[in-house]
Amino acid sequence: SVSVLDTAIGNIELSFFGTENFTRPVYLYDALTDINTEIYSGMKIDFDGREPDAVRYYLNIDRSDVITFNDDVDNDNDVIISSDNKGLNILSKSELKSVAVYDIAGHLIDKYHNIYNTTFEIYLPVGVYVVEIETENGVSNNKVIVK
Repeated sequence: SVSVLDTAIGNIELSFFGTENFTRPVYLYDALTDINTEIYSGMKIDFDGREPDAVRYYLNIDRSDVITFNDDVDNDNDVIISSDNKGLNILSKSELKSVAVYDIAGHLIDKYHNIYNTTFEIYLPVGVYVVEIETENGVSNNKVIVK
């Protein structure tokens, strides 16, 4: 999530563009009211900048499949992804055919073909990625965070 630090005096306008590039809904969470509002490209939200809460709003994407530093993902294709400060470790019950890594904007960073192994390591700098994993059982896409 992205937090908005509210130190301005007066009205503040948040404008959102490019949300159509996400495959999942994007929400603005108001911590004071505990309300999530789905946002869309071109949407503008005005609010009073004199709120007493320093961090009130958060920009969230459905994070059910996001992993962080010490978490693991076990998806439907029997693949486990773990991350550490060096990158990703992928473990699969079936042979890995290919692994593709995309940045959060959807640009291909690297693609590895003909792996034919059940384990694979990728060294990545800190960031948010989408990892597409192809095994004998199908293809899965996983959002991961390397810290």
